[in-house]
Amino acid sequence: LVYQFLRASTIGVVHQSTLFVHGAISSRSVFWVPSPQLKYRKHLGGDYRTVPGTQLHDATTTMEEWLRKLDEFAQGALDAYVEDPYWSTERGWEDGEATRGGEALMAYQSGMAAPGRSPV
Repeated sequence: LVYQFLRASTIGVVHQSTLFVHGAISSRSVFWVPSPQLKYRKHLGGDYRTVPGTQLHDATTTMEEWLRKLDEFAQGALDAYVEDPYWSTERGWEDGEATRGGEALMAYQSGMAAPGRSPV
């Protein structure tokens, strides 16, 4: 049921001149799109500039374009979850830490894994 809800959802919506998200947008999170390689673990140092992702240019990117890219990221993470839903340490990640498909979407909502970058 949660999976179906996530498949049908969107990260944010622009209605007229208002942006709706679950949470808040900051100068560090606006126009930023996380990398599918983002890991669900504490981002050491807490420096938002080193969190894997792409900072879109705010002068040439519309809010709708940014939200579309965030939704593409989220749907891609859900596809990865379908392919690999279980936590495992057998994928060759550094330090033997467990990983799984869809991990980047979980990390995106985490203040510890994506400090200053999430609108959640």
